[in-house]
Amino acid sequence: MKEPLPNPNVYLFAPGPHAGEKSYLDVLSQAILGHRDPVFVETLKNLGAGLTELLEIEGYAKPFITTGHATDQFSNVAQLVRQETDDTGAHRYVGNIVLVNSDVFSKKAMTELRKAGVKVNAIDVAPGKVVDLEQLATAVATYKPDVVFVTSSCTTSGSYQLVQGERLRQAIGIEPLLVVDEVSLMAGAHIPREELGIDFGFAGSQKAWMLPPGIVVAYATPRALERAKGARVAGIHNLAEIAEKFEEGKPSATDNTSLIRALERRVYDMIQAGGAAALNDRNVQLNVYYTDFLGRLAEYGITSFPNREEASPTVGCFTYQLARTDMKRVAEDMKTDESLVHGYKGVKIDTGYKDVNEYVKSQGLGTVRIPIFGQDPEIFMRILDRMETLIKRYTV
Repeated sequence: MKEPLPNPNVYLFAPGPHAGEKSYLDVLSQAILGHRDPVFVETLKNLGAGLTELLEIEGYAKPFITTGHATDQFSNVAQLVRQETDDTGAHRYVGNIVLVNSDVFSKKAMTELRKAGVKVNAIDVAPGKVVDLEQLATAVATYKPDVVFVTSSCTTSGSYQLVQGERLRQAIGIEPLLVVDEVSLMAGAHIPREELGIDFGFAGSQKAWMLPPGIVVAYATPRALERAKGARVAGIHNLAEIAEKFEEGKPSATDNTSLIRALERRVYDMIQAGGAAALNDRNVQLNVYYTDFLGRLAEYGITSFPNREEASPTVGCFTYQLARTDMKRVAEDMKTDESLVHGYKGVKIDTGYKDVNEYVKSQGLGTVRIPIFGQDPEIFMRILDRMETLIKRYTV
């Protein structure tokens, strides 16, 4: 074995994983708390109260967390599909899912659900585009699904599948459960979950929550949890049991107590700063600056990849011309610029997701992804200003 490499100490400016603020990293360095310690029981209860307030789901849905990855929830969505067991004990699904296949992660969800044995009917949506509601309504009328699955903020391309708001729920009707992958959205911008009719939403700690990977933050309505009760599926834990134990302050496993304590502090601080309204105010501020940034670089071949009206509020994605802009040099210069974020040797920018870059390469384009969440607006603006200067420098 070789000696472990030193930490490069760069600020991650990406939709995820994203850099974490020092105050929360300090919580991670505190003495480890046992998962059965009375203090941790109170931590879970307090976190539940905080998530209910911040997500504004009081009386509508129950929050819960679990150690793991948000992608673990892809197969766990199978718990929401009707199933039956015959006289021999053989188990099978009798329901199905309509899934909006809009990016790499929705495709992965489809793959995992099919592995679990669920019938998935996909509606393919091109990168950077949003689902056609008439097509979605037709698919629901045809297949009569138990679940409609949507990735809200497409991390790879920056499209926003919830841009049509309540019309999405109207298109699918009241019967199907609406499951929304909120990764890269939750904690970055507030959405009216009850108005949108979301039955199950989840996200990972490593994106807009701006914490290390390892925690799933989720919520589910009573009807979703009732469907999950007694479900026989391949998954870590039953969703209904997780939600019930979390409400009682009982961990569902040997959870990462340090990371959960950091999440508790993060939620508390967000509420103290003004909660959901303040979250959206900051997000609007960041989006205004990002839009202006795109405008200033238009003559250099920089263009928003999704139409800005259909773009995610928390993930920006723009294209540049491969023949004109040397984005590799832009990234290299930023990675060694110690002036951008105090305490870091530089900033690592995200020069696009492989699949999306392959999609636009035929047009002579590359992409860059911008996280429009969490960080101090001054840091956000400073990084974009430096990126603008370098793009101008390395564009012919």
